[in-house]
Amino acid sequence: MPAPLISTAPPAPSRLVPSTFSALGDAFLAWMASAPPEFNALADYLGNLALATGPGLFLDGTAAAPGVSFASDTDTGLFRSGANLLAFSAGGTRRALLSTTAFQIDVPITGTAVQASATDTTAGRLLKVGAFGLGVIATAPVLTDFDATDTASGTYSYTTGATGTFPSGVTAAAGGVITVYRESAAKGYMTLQPASNNVLYFRNLYTTWGTWQELAKIDSPAFRGTPAVPTAAAGTNTTQIASTAYVKNEIPTALNASGSAPIYACRAWVNFNGTNTVAIRSSGNVSSITDNGVGNYTVNFTTAMDDADFSAVASGQSSNSVDGYCSIISTTTTSVRVGTRLNNSIQDSPITCVAIFR
Repeated sequence: MPAPLISTAPPAPSRLVPSTFSALGDAFLAWMASAPPEFNALADYLGNLALATGPGLFLDGTAAAPGVSFASDTDTGLFRSGANLLAFSAGGTRRALLSTTAFQIDVPITGTAVQASATDTTAGRLLKVGAFGLGVIATAPVLTDFDATDTASGTYSYTTGATGTFPSGVTAAAGGVITVYRESAAKGYMTLQPASNNVLYFRNLYTTWGTWQELAKIDSPAFRGTPAVPTAAAGTNTTQIASTAYVKNEIPTALNASGSAPIYACRAWVNFNGTNTVAIRSSGNVSSITDNGVGNYTVNFTTAMDDADFSAVASGQSSNSVDGYCSIISTTTTSVRVGTRLNNSIQDSPITCVAIFR
């Protein structure tokens, strides 16, 4: 508050001027009689300021009437809102608070202390909401040159007009999102998510930007390297991804095999009628049977073997239930030749079975 004023004293009487002495003396005495309240008010004001106990000591004040204010603006200034708390008031409302641990500001900060734009990289300035794409719900800052090596880290949007190197099959017209990561001035990373597909692209910065790589598809991803997945519990029969460990453990179980001996698969097999017109009943990787004559057949493979050193297992049955047998005559990569006999006599077999292992 402003200091109280003391009324101006009237002219003092002088004995050198007898004609005015009496009137001036009465006026001066009357002023002296009325002056004590004004002097007392000034004394109270100065007492409140406590000028006698230390320099610059003021009343605590409030937000509406700060302890330190201005004659023409009494609701703006400084006040003490508590122990070790210095508050700043403007228009009768607290706008900032300084404590021993923090400085609280209750109004938006503007001017050169904050960014001039969402991509302003001036050192020492405060970031705004949306700076470099952070905390923004609307469109992120637009990146116009993909190949610029001085782009600050952040998330950007792009659209028609963007220049630079795009991943194969991607254009600026569709738009999308780019995220830039910085390790140093010369090193960084960039990811790109086009709006036109569900693919995420990646490239490195080592002085210049490298080649785009397809990082992952959301639909039907093609993995690279050595991706790992959790190994499912034995017997799992769901759409869960199967690890190699799971497959290795489940194959013996599925084949009713036990022990640690290796498991070798049948590479081809056939059950055919070897009498009259030769006919295949059922088969796997067998394209046809060649009838070479009585009790002599060639089993032809659909897909050839790696070599002719496979193991062929053959069996046959005679037409009159008399003991008979089937033997291996020769092998090639594309076929196996077998013969059937009955009591040491070459005969056709109504049921002939051949299986190939390698």
